[in-house]
Amino acid sequence: MIISFQHPWAIAILYSDEVHCSGSILSESYVLTAAHCFQDEGICLDKTKMTIVSGSSDPASPIPGKKRKFVQKRKVDDVKIHPLSESPAANFDLAIIKIDRPFTFRNSRWPICLPEEAQPRAIHSLRGYTLVGFGRDINKESQGSVLTDLNLNVQPTGACSSKYSRILNDELNDFHYLIKNTLPNNFDDDSLICASVPGKTSGSCPGDSGGIFMSNQWKSDLEDHRAIQTAVVHGAAKRCDGGRYPPIFVRIDKKEALEWINSIVSNDSG
Repeated sequence: MIISFQHPWAIAILYSDEVHCSGSILSESYVLTAAHCFQDEGICLDKTKMTIVSGSSDPASPIPGKKRKFVQKRKVDDVKIHPLSESPAANFDLAIIKIDRPFTFRNSRWPICLPEEAQPRAIHSLRGYTLVGFGRDINKESQGSVLTDLNLNVQPTGACSSKYSRILNDELNDFHYLIKNTLPNNFDDDSLICASVPGKTSGSCPGDSGGIFMSNQWKSDLEDHRAIQTAVVHGAAKRCDGGRYPPIFVRIDKKEALEWINSIVSNDSG
């Protein structure tokens, strides 16, 4: 992963002052992340211990005085879980946080764009996207939880199903029960996609959950590119290694996801 300062829509969710999950700014008052960020083995986490940090590439470290004006920290006011989410399953693993005070926008802090309309899952096959999150690479002791990005290609649904069926069909596999709960219907749930770079082991890491899967798209009406979020990071069987089992993402350009997000965020005056 490459340390990045080019994603002002990325936020970190700290839990007891440590990076817990990632997310994206939708508006002055709302943040998108993963529903499973609010549970630990079925137990609800204490939201009062969570802090939303925007504008920082290293949110768990002390903010230098000269950078404090670029960073805003907020607490959780409310959390809405997608009505079709059934934790710990990945299908519709989506949550929207309402923060206690609105963000003020500037170059270091800005909302990401949402898809304009729902799309069929097949449209993403073999396309390249960027994973953006605050995941910590467990294979590198010296690397903390800093903002990173990773280029991945969405794999055909058949490839995703085939790779994960190896785990689902083998009760002796170390990841069998984890993936059985995560993918009870394998990739038959079309809110899900997987992505990787064949031949490489790059994957999502702890802290990337709830993070951004995006691309920069040309908008002819604006005569400019815009960062558009396609999905939310769920995770993978093996942390920081997507070689055999690609990271799993939850699409937000599925009708039931996009309409739900818009119904909440559209009430925000911003």
